[in-house]
Amino acid sequence: MPDKTTLELSVERMSYGPDAIAHTPEGKTVFVRGGVPGDVALVSIDSDGSSFSKGHVVDVIDASADRVMPRCPYASLCGGCPWAQMAYPTQAAAKRAGVIDALTRIGHFPAEESERLVAACISPSAPWGYRNKVELAFSTSRREARGGNACPGGAGVVKVSSCMLLDKA
Repeated sequence: MPDKTTLELSVERMSYGPDAIAHTPEGKTVFVRGGVPGDVALVSIDSDGSSFSKGHVVDVIDASADRVMPRCPYASLCGGCPWAQMAYPTQAAAKRAGVIDALTRIGHFPAEESERLVAACISPSAPWGYRNKVELAFSTSRREARGGNACPGGAGVVKVSSCMLLDKA
């Protein structure tokens, strides 16, 4: 990988988990927090391993047609809705693709059979306000306890006044 800590990358697809996947010109995989398939983005490399790197979007050069403005004002600060910048139908398609990939790559199913076995995702509720539980994070410093949501990558705790994923009840 070049000595640069920031690269212009084309985001290809979502990974299993919160990140998107891109590749450097040399072919190295980069897991990109905040990326949407189809984006061309400036990505800051946070960690550079021997087989893959991790980074985050610092600027979107050419936005994907599937990129949306997150409804949640905390989307980039807490780890609760890491795909909030992606249109909901694209999220559902990415989740289906993840299951197909697991069946093919890990389960050794033929790709055509995996594709046939996995139906399209059907949402049982609205894309927001559906969760009935929350996992809170806590930190202490200088005799002060702080509760809230965990920041992406374990970088601390962010206090939020409300969570758009939680059912109002």
